[in-house]
Amino acid sequence: MRYLLAHHIRGDAAGYYVRLTKDLEKRFGIPSLSRRSPAHITLKPPFETDDLEPVIGKLTQVSAFVPQLPLKIRGFETFRQKTIYLDVPMTPELQQWGTELASECAGLVDGRAIPLPIKMHISVARKLAPGLYQRVMRYLGTLPIPEFDSVFDSVTLFQYVNNKWVVHRVFELSGPQP
Repeated sequence: MRYLLAHHIRGDAAGYYVRLTKDLEKRFGIPSLSRRSPAHITLKPPFETDDLEPVIGKLTQVSAFVPQLPLKIRGFETFRQKTIYLDVPMTPELQQWGTELASECAGLVDGRAIPLPIKMHISVARKLAPGLYQRVMRYLGTLPIPEFDSVFDSVTLFQYVNNKWVVHRVFELSGPQP
């Protein structure tokens, strides 16, 4: 089975993500990311395993020492003019604990990790050709700047089922507050 570890974005920001990705699909023919996955911040890239017990054990252990932290979503940013995302400004605490959590998750199963230190983000369009990237960025510049306050309060284990990522299990963060 195929899995992904991430922080699942919920509430108003999740609704905005769905509306925005469907709007980009309609306007520009970009496949809507929300059709394949809910809004999330990746902590470990997709991996395959038939034995989830070590993963669940590690996530249960790690979630007990990672504290819940304020998380803000503000505006749009890009990676290499190919990926557009909702930006998550990194506070020192979010940087520290996000990197710690991503490092712990990297050792699970296959050793694959996201680049550290972590840059939390919520992708809304990926693999864009240069001309399309410019058109989408011009369009996003006409929209009100998205701003959401949230809480980094859990790690979600997603499972790939019928060509989309679905919640398999949620691990609430319960470490001491910084």
